[in-house]
Amino acid sequence: GTISFLNNFSFKCGKEYTFVDAGSFEGMLIRRDIVDKIGLPDERFFIVFDDLMYGFYASLYTNSIYVKNAFLYKLKPHGEKIKNNKTFYYKSNDINFYYYSIRNYFLIYEHVKKFDFFFKKKFIWHLLGFIIYRCYYALFKDLSIKNFLLVLKGLYNGFLKKFGKIND
Repeated sequence: GTISFLNNFSFKCGKEYTFVDAGSFEGMLIRRDIVDKIGLPDERFFIVFDDLMYGFYASLYTNSIYVKNAFLYKLKPHGEKIKNNKTFYYKSNDINFYYYSIRNYFLIYEHVKKFDFFFKKKFIWHLLGFIIYRCYYALFKDLSIKNFLLVLKGLYNGFLKKFGKIND
């Protein structure tokens, strides 16, 4: 899920919740009538961004709220994980982080291109920035050609619309 600048601003102003237009499956509660309207999550996403899109669809029919202290785990960028005020690290150099995040951007496009507020050029610029970020992170933070190649594979399969879980 995502929390925008405005959401963080509302937390800094003392609020314990904020309205969002996306979600995370970790802790997401959705009424049955909303599930009946939006259906089940798109299984082609496999592991990355499926909850973002599902939360977005839910927000079309109801107010979605993020509660600040409702979760035991909070993830920070680049592998830091906080549990009970202790920081742990998880490896970011796996196929979920590099391959699926790039590849699934193409599924996000497929879902949101039908909405009037979506601008194709804006999406393409965002995708290019995301690709550059992932390439930089793979090559200069993880120092891994393998992870860089996962980014390229994600791009390739995204263009070819090869979605779902891969077997290698």
